[in-house]
Amino acid sequence: MKSRDKSQILSQHAGYVFEDYVREQFAGALRYWEPGIKFDGVVESAPKAVTIIEAKWGRYNTREKNTLQQFIKDKFAASSLASRYTLGHVKILDRDWLGHE
Repeated sequence: MKSRDKSQILSQHAGYVFEDYVREQFAGALRYWEPGIKFDGVVESAPKAVTIIEAKWGRYNTREKNTLQQFIKDKFAASSLASRYTLGHVKILDRDWLGHE
């Protein structure tokens, strides 16, 4: 196996572990998916409102986080969750979040 392949596999694995860790930090957060839509974490933040959590193992600047946040909002609007809940917040948490706990 090439070194690049190993690095890619390790990074992907770290991403999955990071997603699990992030969900554990938010009481009640669950992974959510339906055809064509996946959220790393969804947690009820108020009656009939949810917070969507997106965990990214990479590092993202403010512009990238804002773009991703809008993408998540659009995905939420297209999801079946939108018929039952309003969107309270979108949290984009990259690996730098680990140092801010």
